Amino acid sequence: MLKKIVIISLLFFLLSIGIVHAVGVSVTPSRISITAKPGQLTKESLEIKNPSGLVSIYDIYVDDYSDWLKITPKSFTLEAGETKKISLEIRPVQTGVFATQISVVAKPLSSREFQANSGIKIPLEIKVIPAINAKKNLLTPTNLLYFANLLLIIILAISLIKKMKIKNKKP
Repeated sequence: MLKKIVIISLLFFLLSIGIVHAVGVSVTPSRISITAKPGQLTKESLEIKNPSGLVSIYDIYVDDYSDWLKITPKSFTLEAGETKKISLEIRPVQTGVFATQISVVAKPLSSREFQANSGIKIPLEIKVIPAINAKKNLLTPTNLLYFANLLLIIILAISLIKKMKIKNKKP
């Protein structure tokens, strides 16, 4: 008798649970690595796909260095199976190697659906190298001082040579 009650209770429990769908996200490429110079604009792209059977809202943001990275669009909706290309513009401001992640979060469009969000983090590595042919300012205060000192030494040397010639001519 107890065995029948347990089986009936278990069947009742399993049948009372509604069907739950989860949203999905697929991103290509799986990682991004760029090399740039300070201030140089570099463009990359991501392809976001909705592999689920539900209409979903997608939000994209960068975890760090948000002042260097512009994402267009940051939020959008995809139908089931639909794909969208996202533009990334990266303009680093200092040299070094920097690592962050681009987060892509998917959530169901309908508020009646179970709210199971999903997401992916795409590693982003930014190598910022110094500009090789950077123009240097030669008219720095230090360089002007060196030039003035060199000019003064040349004038003194010429003056000394003239005085020595005058002394050597006198009997």
